[in-house]
Amino acid sequence: MLTIKESAALISGLSEHTVRQLVKQGKAKSVRTGAGRNGKILVNKADLIAYFNGKGV
Repeated sequence: MLTIKESAALISGLSEHTVRQLVKQGKAKSVRTGAGRNGKILVNKADLIAYFNGKGV
């Protein structure tokens, strides 16, 4: 599991905003830790890589 920042750094040219949009649209599986807006969003690394390799979610 990666943070938004780590996810953006993993794939060249990917911004944090784009990662957030992918999570919001359900194209990248994620979980939110903590309560409410203060919790961190953790993105599944394998799903993110699969999405950008054309396999989708």
